[in-house]
Amino acid sequence: VSGMHEFEVILSEDVPEGAKLIWLANSSKPSEDDYIAEFYDFDGEEIDVVPAERLITVSAWLNEGIIYKPALAVKKK
Repeated sequence: VSGMHEFEVILSEDVPEGAKLIWLANSSKPSEDDYIAEFYDFDGEEIDVVPAERLITVSAWLNEGIIYKPALAVKKK
């Protein structure tokens, strides 16, 4: 799989609103492109923190021929 892919994530209520969103992508072959991602809120606006409704869309770039173990993390306020 390669190219830009989008998926929706619903964060649990334990995750505080306003916490920093971080994209982590552990792969079988390190690359500077492993961690390219953008976050969008319910209205499609680009964001970098957890929104009140906890629903986000992640748009991530994947490189061909690499096994990915994507993970989404948040940093406490």
